[in-house]
Parts: sequence; structure tokens; C-alpha cells
Amino acid sequence: MNVKRKYIYFGIAVILAGLVILYLNKHQANKELSFDKLDKNITNEDTFKKSKYPLLAEIPEKNFYVYGINDNTDNYKGIIVRYGNELKKYDIKYMTPMFVLPKLKIVQIGQQEIILCSFNTESGSEVYIEDLYGFYQDSKNFLNIMNFSADNYKKQLNEAINYKLQSDNVLDIIINNKDLYDIDLKNFKDSNWNFEKISYGNNVSFSFDSGINITLGMEAYFTNIVTPQYIGTIKADVVINEDKSFILDNIKVEK
Repeated sequence: MNVKRKYIYFGIAVILAGLVILYLNKHQANKELSFDKLDKNITNEDTFKKSKYPLLAEIPEKNFYVYGINDNTDNYKGIIVRYGNELKKYDIKYMTPMFVLPKLKIVQIGQQEIILCSFNTESGSEVYIEDLYGFYQDSKNFLNIMNFSADNYKKQLNEAINYKLQSDNVLDIIINNKDLYDIDLKNFKDSNWNFEKISYGNNVSFSFDSGINITLGMEAYFTNIVTPQYIGTIKADVVINEDKSFILDNIKVEK
């Protein structure tokens, strides 16, 4: 056997070994995620504590189920999604001690059916944040995931929103260079408080009652005060394009 052929056989052997390892790993993962280990009924605060894989949300007619991985800590991290006969793990935080269960919605984008899922990932006295994900099957019926990240919607808001503080302590907020909103900051007037900027992101929620909507708390930062001050709410429609991108539309400010 010449040296060249020897290396060819060696390469083929390495590839085959890799395929065997992948198969065994997948087989082991599927074995660990067998259906009989998953809860059958939507969880509540009592049953959650006793379950390793509590059922968080479901659309039975689509054979779609979302399970949490419960390690009996306050991490609330790690989900298992069942879509059809496929089970898949994702490293996603799904809950907080407030125990708000995920919300689901089916949307049709072109020829693609997507199931949206909103998870409450942060909560506290001045913070409430939900993260939005979408699950869909590709042409080979493999499960895929998409995410409307905070970086994405904040970038869009920063591009769409301009603001300017007037001499009478009224903040002009301009959306897409056309819609003007006035926010009165006189209640925050103090010799040591000087307006710096606005931000959005400490309070974020999604609703599916009428389309897909996002609501964000709008806060103002002032010098010499650490905590941002709530000054209003931003609401917008969330549009999903056929390329799976998320776009904010119809952005409005509510005082």
C-alpha cells in the first residue's frame, strides 16, 4: 500500500469515526429526552417544585410544547421544545421567581409557520423584562429558533427616536422625523438634577392580543441621581419579514 492511499484510508476512517460519535451522541440525547419523562399538564407553582421537566406552555393542535428544566434553584434556565416528534434543548432562561408562564402565538409569514414564545427573564421592584423567540421547522422538518434580541430593538429605537430638551424643561421626542411628543420634566427640576438622556429596556413586555406588540418603559437619566426616572411608555408593532428579521413599526409614545 503506497503512502498516499494509506492517508486516504486513514482520512476515511476518521470521518466514519466522527459520524459514529455524532450518531451515538444524538441517540444518547434523544434517549435522555424521552417523551415519558416530560410532564403532561401545564404546571403551577405547586407542581413545578416537584417536576424535573415541567410543562410551561403548549399548542396541542400543533403538537408544540415548551418544558422547563428544573434544577430546584432560582436559575430557571434551560428549556426543551417539542415540535412534532422532535425534542430539542435550548439554553434559554424561561422564568423568574414571579412565576409568569410563557405566552405563545402562531403566525404565518409567507409560507412559513412560526410559533412565537415570550419568556419573562428578569423581574424586580423596578425591572420586568420579557424575551421574544420564534420556533419553526425548516424544509426538512428540523426545528429552528429565532430571537428578537434587546440589542436589535434598542438599535431600531435609537435610530427612530430623537429628543431635545427645551428651555422650559419640556422634552421634545421626535419619532422618525415626523411624530412629535412632549414630555414635561418640570417635576424633576432640581438645581442638582440636569437631564442627560433617555433609555428603554428596564421594562419590556410583548403581547399577542392584537398582532405582535412590544411595550417598553421610557426612562430619563439625570446627573447626581443613580436611578433612572420613569417618564412614559413606548409602544410599537413587531413585524416579522420573510427573511426572519424583526422590525418595529408604528412606534408611539404614551405619557
